[in-house]
Amino acid sequence: MRLLRPLVPVAFLAASLTGCMATESPAPTVREVVGIPSSQQVMLRYHDGRAEQAARADLARLSGIAGLVLEYVRPMSGQAHVMRFPSGTSAQEVEQAMQRLRTDPAIQYIESDRGVTRQ
Repeated sequence: MRLLRPLVPVAFLAASLTGCMATESPAPTVREVVGIPSSQQVMLRYHDGRAEQAARADLARLSGIAGLVLEYVRPMSGQAHVMRFPSGTSAQEVEQAMQRLRTDPAIQYIESDRGVTRQ
């Protein structure tokens, strides 16, 4: 029993430091790991809930409204779609393009595709 007493404060200190270090820097999102800035990808849903093929067919029209070329990335659940602006596009340019796209009556919503991390 005497041998364990000195270890209790050390174990408590180690657990405390580990907890502090874990909260300082959150884990990177998948997009950050693969080098795709989250500000360049958007989630978009049409009012009519169109499928992937119809969303891909609408890319030229959407790009014209946005003033930037959009690339189709993948479908999402809930009939939404992930699309990407060209690499090197600034966050401000993306936000302006999203504002223009929000004026399109066919679009229900468009939001940045930001990673969600649990804490």
